[in-house]
Amino acid sequence: YVLKDPTGHGICDAINKEIYLIGNPDKRIDEDAIRLLRILKFYKEGFKIPKKTMTAFRRNFHKICNADTERIREHIEY
Repeated sequence: YVLKDPTGHGICDAINKEIYLIGNPDKRIDEDAIRLLRILKFYKEGFKIPKKTMTAFRRNFHKICNADTERIREHIEY
């Protein structure tokens, strides 16, 4: 397997169990509201969520209502 880390921080973040959204968290959530569910999944696994990411999560959680229901189901079932 080849692990790509375009930011140069991802591997360390994974080792330290921290979850970040690259760039502007609000913009990343706008691009794909399913990221909200991924944040929850990582949080459940014991990852720390930085304040900037958590603030964007709370501010944008309502956007999950606009996400594709099939994609939501895939993330909930697995």
